[in-house]
Amino acid sequence: MKKQRIPAGLFLSMACLCGLVLGCGTGSAGGVRTQAETSAKPAGPPQELGAEGQAALHGIVQAGNLADLRWPDFSDYGKHVEKFYEAYGYSLPWVRGMEPTAQAKQAIALLLTAEQRGLAAEDYDGPRWSERLAKLKPATAQPS
Repeated sequence: MKKQRIPAGLFLSMACLCGLVLGCGTGSAGGVRTQAETSAKPAGPPQELGAEGQAALHGIVQAGNLADLRWPDFSDYGKHVEKFYEAYGYSLPWVRGMEPTAQAKQAIALLLTAEQRGLAAEDYDGPRWSERLAKLKPATAQPS
């Protein structure tokens, strides 16, 4: 399987999204998963990163800061983000075949409609999600 290059902002943003919105896979009730959570597993292995991508991701996680985020300092959640990525071998569990999983798409949709819940979508990187998702689409049939 050829490893793809994925922008740092996208993979860390999705990690924060997965970790904070989806609870790092711990389920919704103190570690108890609902039937919907256990039956909604994405097909196939997580998107792997090359050595360069893994090193970049590890560096960002260790720094606890990513300028591409609306709120770039995530150091308060650093241990959680690190644990999340360690559990997946610094791969991208929310991407399959350079496409976001159904769960990732659902979470992004919720963030984009934050105003309907009295929140500001901008606080959840609302304006940035379209561009991030577009970066998953390779410009050529054989990306490097």
